[in-house]
Amino acid sequence: MAWQYNSYVLPLILTAGVAVILAFYVWRRRPTPGAAPIALLMIAVAEWSLAYALRLGSVDLATKVFWSQVRNIGVAVTPVAWLAFALQYTGREKWLTRRNVALLAIEPSVALLLAWTNGHHGLIWNSLGLDTGGSFPVLVTTYGAWYWINAAYFYLLFLLGASLLAQRLIRSPGLYRRQSAALLIGILIPVAGHLCSNFHLIPSLNLNLTPFGFAVSGLTIAWGLFRYRLLDVAPLARDAIIKDMSDGVIVLDTQIRVVDLNPSAERIIDCLASDIIGQPLAQILPLQPDIVERCRRGDSVHTEAALEEGAAARTYDVRAAPLRGWRDRVTGHLIVLRDVTELKQADESLRKARKELEVRVQERTAELTQANESLQSQIAEREQAEKEMQRRATQMALLYEVGQRVSGELELDALLSEIVAAISETLGYYNVMLLLLDERNERLIRKAIAGGYSDVFQDVLQVAVGKGMIGRAAETGATLVSGDVSQAPYYVRKAGEDTRSELAVPIKSGEKVIGVLDVQSSELGAFDESDVVAIETLSAQIAVAIENARLYEAIERELAERKQAEQALARHNRELALLNRASQAFSSTLDLDQVLAIVLEEARRLLSVTACSVWLVEPETKDIVCRHSIGPHSDVVLGWRLPPGEGVAGWVVSSGEMLIVPDTQADERYFNGVDQKTGLSLRSILNVPLRAEQKVIGVLQVMDTNVDSFDAADASLIEPLAASASIAIENARLHRKVIEHADQLEQRVQERTAQLQAQYARLEAILGSTTDGIIVASALGDMILANRVARTWLNQTLSPEDAARLLKTVKGLARRASEQPESVLELTGLDLELKVAPVEGEAEAKEPVVVVAVHDISHLKALDRVKTRFVSNVSHELRTPITTIKLYAALMRKRPEKWDEYLDTLILEADRQARLVEEILQISRIDTGRLEINPRPVSLNELVEATVINRRALAESRGLTLKFELAEPGPMALIDPERVMQVLNNLAENAIHYTPEGGEITVSTGTREAEGRIWATATVVDTGMGIPEGELPHIFERFFRGEEPRSMQISGTGLGLAIV
Repeated sequence: MAWQYNSYVLPLILTAGVAVILAFYVWRRRPTPGAAPIALLMIAVAEWSLAYALRLGSVDLATKVFWSQVRNIGVAVTPVAWLAFALQYTGREKWLTRRNVALLAIEPSVALLLAWTNGHHGLIWNSLGLDTGGSFPVLVTTYGAWYWINAAYFYLLFLLGASLLAQRLIRSPGLYRRQSAALLIGILIPVAGHLCSNFHLIPSLNLNLTPFGFAVSGLTIAWGLFRYRLLDVAPLARDAIIKDMSDGVIVLDTQIRVVDLNPSAERIIDCLASDIIGQPLAQILPLQPDIVERCRRGDSVHTEAALEEGAAARTYDVRAAPLRGWRDRVTGHLIVLRDVTELKQADESLRKARKELEVRVQERTAELTQANESLQSQIAEREQAEKEMQRRATQMALLYEVGQRVSGELELDALLSEIVAAISETLGYYNVMLLLLDERNERLIRKAIAGGYSDVFQDVLQVAVGKGMIGRAAETGATLVSGDVSQAPYYVRKAGEDTRSELAVPIKSGEKVIGVLDVQSSELGAFDESDVVAIETLSAQIAVAIENARLYEAIERELAERKQAEQALARHNRELALLNRASQAFSSTLDLDQVLAIVLEEARRLLSVTACSVWLVEPETKDIVCRHSIGPHSDVVLGWRLPPGEGVAGWVVSSGEMLIVPDTQADERYFNGVDQKTGLSLRSILNVPLRAEQKVIGVLQVMDTNVDSFDAADASLIEPLAASASIAIENARLHRKVIEHADQLEQRVQERTAQLQAQYARLEAILGSTTDGIIVASALGDMILANRVARTWLNQTLSPEDAARLLKTVKGLARRASEQPESVLELTGLDLELKVAPVEGEAEAKEPVVVVAVHDISHLKALDRVKTRFVSNVSHELRTPITTIKLYAALMRKRPEKWDEYLDTLILEADRQARLVEEILQISRIDTGRLEINPRPVSLNELVEATVINRRALAESRGLTLKFELAEPGPMALIDPERVMQVLNNLAENAIHYTPEGGEITVSTGTREAEGRIWATATVVDTGMGIPEGELPHIFERFFRGEEPRSMQISGTGLGLAIV
């Protein structure tokens, strides 16, 4: 095993050594609560620190992993030992059962097992590696899922223990607070180190800080052991000490050190508690050594001890008893110091008197009787004093017992009975009663009694305020004592009483009297001042108990009222939800059967009953019929018919009142045939009438097989549902009548409609077969009917403005129908001719009608416009060359020497006119359909190549580049080659004419897919001026030329693209 020393190893080894020393030191005090767990905790810390030191000193990965697995033994033990210590130290040992400890150890044991088998699953460490970048190799890990579960469990147990110590820290006196603070600081430091290491809060430090934190913990716990006497001065329940006792009370721990003492003990010892807590008893109280030793053994001790010297010397009755905790283990000791100095002085006086009597017995024989009487009197006094002391001890024990019961019981009657019984049994009084004032403070009412009068006053006992000693004590608020009730002015004797003495003590809450505690004795003079003080103390404790119990009852009452209010609110919400669901359901349908089904389902859901049914009154026969039913064998009763007034349902219909039948066997109105038919034994029924317009229309029945299943509250739930159901039922009935009436009307309408449809079909056939628009209008021009063509024009073809113009024209013509006028209306994109004629045979009609025939003459108008425009364009185009010819002919007459030049111009103009005439003729042939086209398969590449070759000389003369780009293989097209050549030549010439010098023209071929077919394409692309977007829609119009060619005075007719 390779080893390399580093600076962290020595502190960890020292930490382990300190932990072992502390474990050994604490183990020697293992009887003290918490010692054994903290010793185990220190051993686990030592193992953890030593294993981590060996891991840091190792240099290879396998060794480091081994020591990491060994270290996990301490990791598993530490949190469980810490929580066990916290539970014992804070007095919660009862939680540390073997079962609970075993449960706490399950998760650490699983984590330890997973750590030793990590190579098979990786649940603790996902990956393991060595970081050799520092001064010594460090194990680098990434944690698996169970590691984080174990870490969370680690933090949880440590935080639980810390919270218990924090509670002790808040409630304990100063010394215990310092002990708890030392423990909290000691344990929080390693937990903080564990958090820093797990979550890498110090990135530059790749170490687990927890073992180093335990080094500080060891020092802190050592400081608590030696400075604040941790485990020597264990915390005990100070609440068990009665501070107001006149006897001195001292509480010791198992090491016979002072833990606490009451003010009386402080006065006896003449020291403050803060100065002597934690000191050995022998140093502050000079008792015999055997008393201390017997206390250490856990024995009970009863002896006397003299404190101080001289005239100030006092004698105390010393009683010591062990305090036992869980499993009867000794957790400390209680010492009670009672001052018996007066008793000892009396005893000393008696001893001296005896000596004097012995000396004078022979001399004063005559005085023997007198001395004997004096001696007997002193003995009696001593016996009386002893009895008084015993009674006081009994009283103090009773006060303690009552205090315990007051703090643990909140049920008033039981508490008062326990207190009265305890007073009677402990103090032996003849009768003890406790009475409380009523709400008006006029009478005292007995709440508890014990003793001889328990059988006498078995009934309610009430005492008027001011009457008797009890009433007088309540009235004045002062304690009344009578040693002889026969002489007491306020005493009221009752028959059968043996009372001789009575003590009535008012029970006060603050300054207010709330009752009286009355104690009676069958002996004369039974109560002295100590009895009065004891009973008054008990009275004060009882007052506190009563106020606590009343406060508890008020809280319980308030909680009950709040619960009732919440139940009422929930009930109201349930009613509203029911009504809401029912209203939604009723509004969703007008079918009577569906309405009844909804009513019954909601009723059964609301009350969880066996069966439900709805009985409706038939208006004609007044019989009551079961219209709907749900539940077992509901189909049997469906449709049953009852005569008026028969059965429970008949009685409800007749009376109009809600009826609850708690037991059907005892109600003669119940029809037993229902049980025989259905096989059910229905025992209780809730019947709610259904009303519509102050009239009973039926009954809603809710039934159950148990007796007395329904009450008024159930009725209040069903009645709103019945009211809504009545409206829904009536609506459904009205709806059915409306439907029936509507069906009758529908039948009549259908018959008449069939007749009209036949007439309209004939008319529609006539109107639909014409291509003209037909409008039927009144004599005033209001449109009554229009055929499909007219409707299309009015609703789709025409704009709203044009449609309005058309209707206005129709109206004007209709008013002159007798004249049979005609009109032509020019609209946007449509020219219409309107003719009107009155409809003959309508003389007997209330209002005569006319027929307007609308004929579309748009194509005629368009032809006329085209002809006019064509004549205008041709005239213009022919005028220019004719004018030029006439001009040059005139010039030839005047200047014969330039005939050649003028003849060339005349030839050009003649050619231009010939081309124009040819183009006009082609357009004429196209319009008349006489243009012949002879398609055949041709290579488009050949046509393009021929076009480019033929026009290349023209292009070069204008300084242009004309080329072609042919697709391979060349596309074949079914075309007329002459017409296609004409198209290509026209496009090429246009490109040559409109491309500036230096430009380029490309003619290319290709293919393109469109409309599901492959098409051959020829494309001409130039670098010329282009065509503005606004002129693109007009380029195929005849004689159209763009603005720019005209401004540049480029020759052309504007017919080329129109032709091609």
